[in-house]
Amino acid sequence: MQLAQVFAVAVHGYALMNNHFHLVVEIDPGVPQRWSDEEVATRWLALSANANVADNELHTRIAQLAEYKERLIELGERLGSLSWFMKYLKEPIARRANREDACKGCCWEARFGGQALLDDVSTFVEPSLR
Repeated sequence: MQLAQVFAVAVHGYALMNNHFHLVVEIDPGVPQRWSDEEVATRWLALSANANVADNELHTRIAQLAEYKERLIELGERLGSLSWFMKYLKEPIARRANREDACKGCCWEARFGGQALLDDVSTFVEPSLR
């Protein structure tokens, strides 16, 4: 849920199984285009260790990143991408599983699979507005 608040993703449901999980998510790649440069930078930096730095240093990093418009466009696209969301969701789980099992390599059989769930009227609610 914390990760969904960073990305343009609404998590509507999930199921944790013993060897996999299911998610029901709604993603709108256009939402990050409506975010300010500072919002994109803040959300992106929240995905890294930058979230643990002092406030003044974090504000400096946000301001520095906000100066690079082309990079912000790329980061906005990533924040609206299901693939990037899944990467950030699955990687820490895989690292922990590998550490616990004292092994290396691929933890997941596949990146992920998707199935569209559609209704008559589809609306997207920004995760931050829920």
